Amino acid sequence: MKAQRPIVDQVQSKAADCNQLLNEAITKLGLKNDAALAARLCVAPPIICKLRKGDLAFGPSLILRLHEEIGMSIRYIKHYLRLPSLPLLTKDNNDTPSLPALDEFYGIGRQEVSRNVKYAQWRVTLQRQGEAFRKSFRDDVYGDKDKSLEAAKAYRDQIVKNHLPMVKRDWVQIVRASTNASGIPGVIRVDREIRNNNDKPVRRLAWMAYCRTESGKNKQRLFSIRKYGEQRAFELALEARKAFLEDVKGYVLPLK
Repeated sequence: MKAQRPIVDQVQSKAADCNQLLNEAITKLGLKNDAALAARLCVAPPIICKLRKGDLAFGPSLILRLHEEIGMSIRYIKHYLRLPSLPLLTKDNNDTPSLPALDEFYGIGRQEVSRNVKYAQWRVTLQRQGEAFRKSFRDDVYGDKDKSLEAAKAYRDQIVKNHLPMVKRDWVQIVRASTNASGIPGVIRVDREIRNNNDKPVRRLAWMAYCRTESGKNKQRLFSIRKYGEQRAFELALEARKAFLEDVKGYVLPLK
């Protein structure tokens, strides 16, 4: 029987592969060092250092950021780092939710002539993944107020079509806690002291899966390491997290 691979092998890439990918990211983005890369990826500088040493997993949050910043496909990044398949929604995935009908004036505002505005116009203002889209549509250019509004709507609709807002399932796949040593969002190792029924201190060791639901409440399940063992408890937490994600639908930004 094959020996089970330790947990660290399942969630971490080899340091050499990670270093090569990080170096490639620095080169492609035209950055000077790891500190600049950390700022670009919206993580603390020590995170990059831990990734290079192999002390921290290269999790879905950084995979997603690299995908957005560099343009590499997520499948390529994960294959390159020899990471396990994780439930991310991307442009490579047909599971993206359909876009609901937009409110008539979503992303569109009206500006009348004033001391600070020379022309009566409609203005489109949208932001996607940190990129801003702004454009004005003057009444005098398009003929009248209604025609300039039509042009603004057409531009707005094209931006929304080509730059979809982040789906909620991707949003909850971003690791935000610096204490998350697994590198997998929503899966953490619990090691703390609690009080039992007799009010005596007991050490709790477990892997926990958690996720914020549509209603804003948190779902969570713990799997005792003492009961299942380290490996099986970790695997059960991964399965529970994946099940939680099935109930996460829609987009992060409101479209109404």
